[in-house]
Amino acid sequence: MLFNIHSYYSLRYGILSLDQLVTGLQTRGYDTAVLTDINNSTGSLAFIKACQAKGIKGLAGIEFRNGDELLYIGIAKNENGFREMNELLTECNRTKTNLPPAAPVFNHVFVIYPFDTNENRKLQDNEFIGIRQQHLNKVRFASPVQMSRYVLWQPVTFISADQYKLHNQLRAIDHNILISQLEPTQVANKSEVFPSKALLLDRFKDFPGIIANTEKLLADCRFDFDFSEHRNKKTFTGNRIDDKELLHKYAMDGYLRRYGSGDRIARERIEKELKIIDDLKFSSYFLITDDICRYARSRNFHYVGRGSGANSIVAYCLGITDVCPIELDLYFERFLNPKRQSPPDFDIDFSWKERDEMYDYIFHRYQSGHTALMGAMSTFRDRSIIRELGKVHGLPKGDIDRLIMEPGSILNKNEVVNTILSLYSQMEDFPNQRTIHASGVIISELPITCYCALDYPPKGLPTMQFDMHVAEDLGFEKFDILSQRGIGHIKDCVEIVKENTGQIIDVHQPRKFFKDPKIADQLRSANTIGCFYVESPAMRQLIAKLNCDDYLTLVAASSIIRPGVASSGMMKAYIERHHNPEKVAYLHPVFKEQLEETYGVMVYQEDVMKVGHHFGGLDLADADVLRRMMSGKSRSKKHLDEIEDKFFRHCNTMGYPENISREVWRQMESFAGYSFNKAHSASFAVESYQSLYLKTYFPLEFMVSVLNNYGGFYSRKVYVNEAKKAGATVNLPCLNNSRYTACIKGSVIYMGFDCLQNLEHQYATAIPEERIRNGEFKSMENFVLRTGITLEQLVILIRSGAMAFTGIGKKELLWEAHLLLSTSNKRRTEVGLFLEEGSVKPILPVLESSYIEDIYDELELIGFPISATLFDLVKSDYRGDVFAADLRAYEGKIVRMVGDFVCDKHVRTKNGQNMKFGTFYDVNGDFFDTVHFPPSLKSFPLRGSGVYLVMGKVVLDFGYPAVEVHKIAKLPVHFDPRSE
Repeated sequence: MLFNIHSYYSLRYGILSLDQLVTGLQTRGYDTAVLTDINNSTGSLAFIKACQAKGIKGLAGIEFRNGDELLYIGIAKNENGFREMNELLTECNRTKTNLPPAAPVFNHVFVIYPFDTNENRKLQDNEFIGIRQQHLNKVRFASPVQMSRYVLWQPVTFISADQYKLHNQLRAIDHNILISQLEPTQVANKSEVFPSKALLLDRFKDFPGIIANTEKLLADCRFDFDFSEHRNKKTFTGNRIDDKELLHKYAMDGYLRRYGSGDRIARERIEKELKIIDDLKFSSYFLITDDICRYARSRNFHYVGRGSGANSIVAYCLGITDVCPIELDLYFERFLNPKRQSPPDFDIDFSWKERDEMYDYIFHRYQSGHTALMGAMSTFRDRSIIRELGKVHGLPKGDIDRLIMEPGSILNKNEVVNTILSLYSQMEDFPNQRTIHASGVIISELPITCYCALDYPPKGLPTMQFDMHVAEDLGFEKFDILSQRGIGHIKDCVEIVKENTGQIIDVHQPRKFFKDPKIADQLRSANTIGCFYVESPAMRQLIAKLNCDDYLTLVAASSIIRPGVASSGMMKAYIERHHNPEKVAYLHPVFKEQLEETYGVMVYQEDVMKVGHHFGGLDLADADVLRRMMSGKSRSKKHLDEIEDKFFRHCNTMGYPENISREVWRQMESFAGYSFNKAHSASFAVESYQSLYLKTYFPLEFMVSVLNNYGGFYSRKVYVNEAKKAGATVNLPCLNNSRYTACIKGSVIYMGFDCLQNLEHQYATAIPEERIRNGEFKSMENFVLRTGITLEQLVILIRSGAMAFTGIGKKELLWEAHLLLSTSNKRRTEVGLFLEEGSVKPILPVLESSYIEDIYDELELIGFPISATLFDLVKSDYRGDVFAADLRAYEGKIVRMVGDFVCDKHVRTKNGQNMKFGTFYDVNGDFFDTVHFPPSLKSFPLRGSGVYLVMGKVVLDFGYPAVEVHKIAKLPVHFDPRSE
């Protein structure tokens, strides 16, 4: 009976979640309803599935609007009609055009026009006029022909007056106006409430024909959607048999390449995996992933296959991953098993520079209309709610900031703030706008418009209107095509080494790195700045505390660094057991047998599976289901109860003491939520070793590659500091030596023009191109003639030191530049005469300059000094009593240190107080870490970048030093002479 209900996927308009709608239909007596969100089909299939579970006939529709103007409502007669509506929306999204004011010719869609603006419209057979309660008196005396085209129209947008109030706030946010500026056409009518079916029929009791028309229209609609079917492209070759045979061939080719011909264990596992893959009809999924990786290799793109896919030996043999699952005892069932209801997914990392080309290949290789990016939903969260509501209520920015930062302030006690706070909890986690998943790509057997309309965001690639959770429920397996800068570091470094030294190096045989003593020393010393995943302060500390110098320990470290492990106390327990393995007391012999590698601690998700299988008697498929349920990835409480019962029945049969069985179950529940996938950690560790190899043997080239990929965890100044520590001479951008990005010649690094924050991109790229074409620049005049640069851009280059090659001071060059270019266009020809070689220049007086001015110029133009350091800007010559390299010798002592601020991390204590962990480097460029407990942080706060005097006590944690700060303050710096 209801054919125009809105969910909160009618963004910044609707109020009700799908669950609220379905529950409301059930309690109000409806057996049929159509979800018609505005210009999207995000929730359509999820709504239908939820309705089916409650015995309600859920149907799909769309409310078509141009801005605030309601054009018509479409109701799909069947799946074909749903596709027709999705294709209309998709085409308008693609071409960025308005929807047509009249519905196009639909073959499988009923169209309902609003009565107010379409009373005399000539209707097609599939078109009707919607009549609301307020229209009844106007149609009371309509002709039988007219009456036959009328249907009962009761839009549903909210339930209560409070929700109507929230609806108004959302509409004001959507239009970016004050609440008081909302027009009636911009909000829903107050009558769009959720009546019971009995009440609705009573309102139309004098119009049985309208009721009958509506019931017939909805009875003619049927949506038979099979939610159990896999939706991905079903075959790679065209049929399943050929897919199976091709995958087998590729896997065996890879087996010979990876293992040789005599490894029986590897061969048996390959055959076992291939059978499961074929049984679950995932051969095409593997072949498509392999095809993507083959293309990447053909283009010499470096990539890393990771995630649960690294548990598969078939993936290893295909070259999708570089992690041997046998070597690491990785269970294939963690990736794929007969009882796993949700599909698997591969995570493939590419360089951030190359991912767009990979997208381009995928979208052209696989059928147009069948490939799309995965969508995502951005929600209203935390501060954004306060800011949005504050703006529509006219609060000044200062008042909004105070409400966020000082919620208890007496100045916040007023009616407007009370209104905002009353709406805050209602808006939390509300859908705000559709966006793009970070990496997911869908390749579908049927056109994607069979499932939803497609958006075309600025990136220009078609994007699904629902997120990964809905996609998984529908039977899609996404391909995760990710990007990261770490891969760019590795690939670029290989090329830079070849250019700078002539050496050709191979980073694709990481196993030899695992046994390299120099790399082991580098890792053990935590000298890992710039290296993927192991450069953050927390990771460097953990590596040092573990004395980590081998691959397996690094794999474990990559998992236990996660916040949940640390907060549970298991990180500390793991470090203690790592140093004293002989003192480990195992909970049960099975723990020693299965978890000796991790000292009885369930470090990985696979460990939960091992314990469930070997201790609890679950088969590996059930053990993986258990892992997923415990980590909140499954909503079937009944299935979890069944597995729990099976677990304890087995324990009872084995005669395990009940207290031991209960403790094991508790640990499994505790660890499953935060433990890491071992295959994921192993893949990360391989990439870390590749970075470590380059940093160990080619430190200067490696730092150039890090700079050219725009860093990693830290700001660029940290990587410049690392390059200097490694022996490089780092120069400012130079017109005759620099490129767009940084480059190296021997041990001399020239920063690229990209580091100049206000230099226009066209000049940053044109300067090196012109130099390559026509040779070095001879003078400033020669440079101006050849590039046609503007005065403003020329000044930036002069002040940055890029013209130091002329041997003329910056101030003199600035005088000349203004004399040359600060003239009208009419006189540029005359100025050209002055620019000619050999022309007489004006004689200038001697102009004073200082290195302090240069530092301030670099801070302004680059963000940090390169020709000097921030220490050179400090007034005092004092550099501390102790340096970072000697800190261990001062355990328990109060020291004073001087450090350049690198970064900090804010945390909350268990009682809600603020504390921080800081990282600095001293005048020698060596790092040291600080701990700021709440009392000292409150009295002596960290205030961002600068050079600080730090006083505190040196403490050692598993041999790693840090300073517990008692006092800290920024040191005063020299005055900026440029402002005089």
